[in-house]
Amino acid sequence: MELPLFPLGTVLFPGALLPLQLFELRYLQMIGACERHGTDFAVVTLTQGREVHRPGDSAEQFEALGTRVHIERIERPQAGLVRVWCRGEEKISIQNTQQRSDGLWTGQVHALPPEPSVQVPEDLQHLSAQMHEALTQLSAQPSLVPHWAEAWRLQDCSWLSHRWAELLPLPLQMKYRLFALQEPLMRLELIGDMVVPSAPPSQR
Repeated sequence: MELPLFPLGTVLFPGALLPLQLFELRYLQMIGACERHGTDFAVVTLTQGREVHRPGDSAEQFEALGTRVHIERIERPQAGLVRVWCRGEEKISIQNTQQRSDGLWTGQVHALPPEPSVQVPEDLQHLSAQMHEALTQLSAQPSLVPHWAEAWRLQDCSWLSHRWAELLPLPLQMKYRLFALQEPLMRLELIGDMVVPSAPPSQR
């Protein structure tokens, strides 16, 4: 299917909540169309260009994998400004991208196969314990509760590795490499190599 694309200087992992503040006409129109038709859009990671396009800027370039997102809430505090909360749903590959005359990118997207359900092995159980501690602390902050409203699947390698990759302060390229992996145990093992056993992640 074809979806509008939203290039950002970040990596959005499945299950993550993404708050956006929109004022560019192309994205105001995109959100209006998604709201009217009940459709989604996709977040892609910028490799060149800015999130907010300015005259004279080079065209945006972005990675070939992204995340389909579903809009959870929309607010319009004033004319020309929209606040949107959207949830990462699934990883997608993007092909045949094109930029419309209003600057909005679109592309043909294909959902990647769901990652296998893999139990967290004994030697990585400390990552489950540390994530439980971190999410408990973060969820005590009222403004962050919606981020992890779903059940915490602390024994699932895919869910756990996505939350670690989301929260760790890693360089963008490293986050994308972790995102692009389709082997959840390998992703969690790589994260285990970076994490000090007694140090929970901090919110990005």
